[in-house]
Amino acid sequence: MDTPDTQNTGSSDVVIYSTPVCHFCQSAKEFFKENNVEYVEHDVAADAEKREEMIEMTGQMGVPVIRIG
Repeated sequence: MDTPDTQNTGSSDVVIYSTPVCHFCQSAKEFFKENNVEYVEHDVAADAEKREEMIEMTGQMGVPVIRIG
């Protein structure tokens, strides 16, 4: 599997909203890689638009948020 494209807004069924310093986010991404799960990553520390999208979706600011489907 290629390295996940973190800039892609395309066809992956798995999306993770994360931050660079989140240990649980890193663990989730390692799990995806080890199990050949393609995913799109959104760094909500750097991307205010995606952060707002995550907050609207969940009502909270905690990460990781993983959307499947």
